[in-house]
Amino acid sequence: MTLDEDEDGMVELLVQVDVSASENAVDNVLEAVNGCGGYIEEYLTRVGIMEVKIPIDEVEYIQQTDGVKRVENNFLVYPTERGDTRRFLKLQATQDYGVNMVQANASYTFTSFTRRPQSASSTTDACSSSESFKVAIIDSGVDADHRDSPCHNYIHNVNDSTNCIGKIFPDSPSETWHRSTTNHGMHLFGIIGAVDQPFSMNPDSQSVGICYMFGRVFNKDGSGIRLGKVFEAVEWALENRAKVINMSLSGIYSSSIGQEYFDNIHAAGAITVASAGNTNKEEYRLPAAHRHVLSVTGVDANKALYSSSTINDMVDIAAPGVNTFSLGLDNTYTTKSGSSMATAFVTGGITKIWSVCRRCSNKIVVDCLLATAEEVGGVAYSKKFGHGIMKVHDAYRCLVSDGCCRPRY
Repeated sequence: MTLDEDEDGMVELLVQVDVSASENAVDNVLEAVNGCGGYIEEYLTRVGIMEVKIPIDEVEYIQQTDGVKRVENNFLVYPTERGDTRRFLKLQATQDYGVNMVQANASYTFTSFTRRPQSASSTTDACSSSESFKVAIIDSGVDADHRDSPCHNYIHNVNDSTNCIGKIFPDSPSETWHRSTTNHGMHLFGIIGAVDQPFSMNPDSQSVGICYMFGRVFNKDGSGIRLGKVFEAVEWALENRAKVINMSLSGIYSSSIGQEYFDNIHAAGAITVASAGNTNKEEYRLPAAHRHVLSVTGVDANKALYSSSTINDMVDIAAPGVNTFSLGLDNTYTTKSGSSMATAFVTGGITKIWSVCRRCSNKIVVDCLLATAEEVGGVAYSKKFGHGIMKVHDAYRCLVSDGCCRPRY
């Protein structure tokens, strides 16, 4: 097991507790961690995962503690974009190549087949309703006051009537989720749900009852964060009934705890979407390479693979990821490249079809998305493109054909 030892000889670990093995399992682990000079940062009770920090010499002792199922390094993960951001003060002519490529522009019709209760139909209260469709973006937060954001009500203190909610992991009194100084998460959000903009996958999200949830895990400089904090943010999203969870981040690690965790999320009925990576290598980047996580790579406007793409046999699907146009901070716009952006397109695509076909299961939605992807190079699957380039309207028609998405009369 590879460990990241700090200057004080401490290591950060994920400890999976086997609560089925002993009714005292949690207490045993708590006592062992505290007794060896360590401490517990967080305990995710639903899945029995602890984030702990202990002296490196005590790792074997914790591994042998009664009630411990697994001990792994709490690895660092990072945002997946390249340093080629351009900033604009107004919209650009090439802004919508992405939505055109994936069949999400205004020429395609996505009929709402699910009758939403009146409480979810308002343009301003999606997050106050248990019937709304919830999408989580685990990243660097958002500039909620952007003129093209549906989050204005939160900023202007109308907290009981909003389309956006959020939380910081770890909690920090000096920072907020809704006034981010890092543009990564804002760019993703614009692709997924900017209001009334041709580059947005869901420009009408206010009218269909979509709630956006921001789990801020990256700090001001956008540096790495421990995997456990990502788990915390995902747990918060699930507790608040998120259906789609965007993770435009990745790291190099091997994790049985992580695999079991994402298997659990799939069984709970949600879809997790993650970046395949931007390393220009054939290797596995996680969490995207976990089973039951949709792994996304990027292509350019000519459908060529993004030059820095990570390649492996767990890549599922491709989407626009080069010079993508979206929202910036302070009422600006930016172009960015990377599998992060492609991931946002896929999250936006899933949101577009699942929010109007809510009777469909997560498995059927993913199956239709992959089955209708446009093959690249005449092959049904490759390590570079996965099953091909996402085609949202074709996936929607697949759901209708399946029978889970039925018209109302």
